[in-house]
Amino acid sequence: MKLLVLQALYTQDYSYYFDWRDAFAAAPGAEVTTLDLARPGVAADAKRQIREHDAVVLLHSITADDLRWIKPLEPELRDRGRARLAVFVGNEYNAPRTHLGMKERIAFLNRVRPDLIASQLLAETAAWLYAEVPGARALSIPHALNPARFRPTLADAERPIDLGGRSASYAPLLGDMDRYRIYRRFADDPPPGLVVDLQIGRRFSGEEWAEYLGTCRGTVATEAGGSFLERDDRLVNAAVDYVSRRHPTLWLFGFEKRFRPSFWQRRTTTLMQGLTAQLIARGHPGRDALLARADFAQLKQRFFHTPHEHSGKAISSRHFDAIGTRTCQILFPGRYNDILRPNEHYLELASDFSNLDEVMERFRDPAERVRLVEAAEAHVRDGHTLAHRVETTLAELGRA
Repeated sequence: MKLLVLQALYTQDYSYYFDWRDAFAAAPGAEVTTLDLARPGVAADAKRQIREHDAVVLLHSITADDLRWIKPLEPELRDRGRARLAVFVGNEYNAPRTHLGMKERIAFLNRVRPDLIASQLLAETAAWLYAEVPGARALSIPHALNPARFRPTLADAERPIDLGGRSASYAPLLGDMDRYRIYRRFADDPPPGLVVDLQIGRRFSGEEWAEYLGTCRGTVATEAGGSFLERDDRLVNAAVDYVSRRHPTLWLFGFEKRFRPSFWQRRTTTLMQGLTAQLIARGHPGRDALLARADFAQLKQRFFHTPHEHSGKAISSRHFDAIGTRTCQILFPGRYNDILRPNEHYLELASDFSNLDEVMERFRDPAERVRLVEAAEAHVRDGHTLAHRVETTLAELGRA
């Protein structure tokens, strides 16, 4: 199979962007070309190559934050000849003003009509979310382990940090603050006698993250994504409008997305950015600060009070990274794509912290930590590496 893999490596902060590329590049039995659309001039090369391949794969970065890298290639993707198309969807949550809305992602999928949609979400959620994309099969193909990057370097007894981690700042508009709560609980009131290094906001590059995890006996986390998921972003748009009523910098952000076509979007974006810069210069807080300080209890009562039919929660690459370095995980309850099992592969901490003492007693036992990390590593290496995911993807493309 001649395979063209497209992505946009516009940041070093997400190691999985590189891990997925490397896994496809190493696919046995395939002739693979990988192109980075964030590099000048590469898009023109990609346009020429699409019809020359048996299959085209768009990796997560293409649809993670915006569609600017792939928009110039849409005509060629629609008229791709014999080439089958697989799209790995990134950041499958509702963030229409700050990043990319699900409505925009689904509209893009409708335009290019992929044969395969690779979702990070649960199978039943993916089937519902992309049900209206014509001719596409939506499958759950979540993240997995890159054993070449994430591997143990120090024995448990030699690691200087007991509980460590870095996390992006999750905004209240995701519908819950679980990731923030679990980090703050251990960072603000560390268990006696343990070295704790948990920070929100700063992320490491891939190699730095792998090295750092290898110095930690344990880490804390939750499932990734949001509790609420919609095809049309209606609820989150309403929540943003509510938060932004008294804050013009937030109201202006994303204003351009209300315009069609993209010609007007580009010009409106420039205008909004200029106005926002002037407001910030006059002392108004910026978007990130406003979203971070939004009153979650108020938002939950007003918008996120009813349990949503479809969960946007999923296992993330960070869970597999910890497993690869044999770092014991303390996690809030969740399905984790039905891959990880509580108290067999990780320590399950109740979301109200009611079993904290029991969890920490088990964590302090070196034999228990080793038992958990070895079981998790063996389980993941047996069926949940990136090589397994690539094999699944190519098999599905072969059936398309």
